[in-house]
Amino acid sequence: MKKPQRIVAALLTLLTLAVSAPKAEAVAYHTDIRVLISIGNVTSFTIKTVGEYSIAEAPNVTVEPGEYTIERVAGKARLKVGDKTIVSATITFVSSDFYSLKNYIRLDNARHGVCTYIGNMAFDVREGLLRAINTLPLEHYLYGVVPHEMSNRFPLEALKAQAICARSYAMSMCSRYVGRTYDIRDTSDDQTYHGYASSYRRAIAAVNATAGQVVVYDGDIVETYYSASNGGQTELTSNVWSAELPYYVAKDDPYDLQNPSSGEETSFIPREFSKDTIALMDRTVYAALQRGANSFAGEAVTLVSTVDVLPHTPK
Repeated sequence: MKKPQRIVAALLTLLTLAVSAPKAEAVAYHTDIRVLISIGNVTSFTIKTVGEYSIAEAPNVTVEPGEYTIERVAGKARLKVGDKTIVSATITFVSSDFYSLKNYIRLDNARHGVCTYIGNMAFDVREGLLRAINTLPLEHYLYGVVPHEMSNRFPLEALKAQAICARSYAMSMCSRYVGRTYDIRDTSDDQTYHGYASSYRRAIAAVNATAGQVVVYDGDIVETYYSASNGGQTELTSNVWSAELPYYVAKDDPYDLQNPSSGEETSFIPREFSKDTIALMDRTVYAALQRGANSFAGEAVTLVSTVDVLPHTPK
């Protein structure tokens, strides 16, 4: 998805709300996750396996470590292993030790470059193109998210907060899309996931230190939307989407103003509205003012002049 910009909540607030997920009643707790991997629009794709793998659809076939090419053939996936050819709706490389880091698959991700993936990797065909879905323990998935959504060089406590946010968001997606063949994407449409890299020790330590912790509200896992910058103020969900989520509030964020990446935008609101001054305005701002005036008057009105400008939220 290209979602509206994610909403950032104060990290201290998130840490205050963070509890151990198994203790929270009525919360769907997921230990594994299915990630749609960005392999581009391809009909043939090559991977390299390291360690022990088998093929779920052909368990008697021995998979030696090495390179394998999956191809689309008549709407199905085809794989050649030695002198054997496997053709199936899905071809799944299954790790001999799902919870270990010793087995992995390397492939060229269309968005992130060459990446290493642990867990299982399934290939199928959708709309004439190959798809790759990585299924792995959710905690191991976070190893590939936290150092890319927040720099591995950040302080450990900040990385812990990021780990809790990322875990909560991932689990909420697992609960939302149970009928889909994957839970989440590997891009910023959901959360950026680059697979596993042991060099990100600080981020891995943050994930391990917060293992199983999520943000909950009224017994449900919170969809913890976040962004690199909020422009100095958080936003109400009702101003972005139709739903008003009670655990998101509009409040000033003085720390974001110190962020060199923080967005800053200046909007022109004229004292007197005319054809010339309206032409200088941002169209979104003008439309919002017009809607507000119409709503207040209870009918369509003409904007004449600006009496005063006051911040709407926070108060």
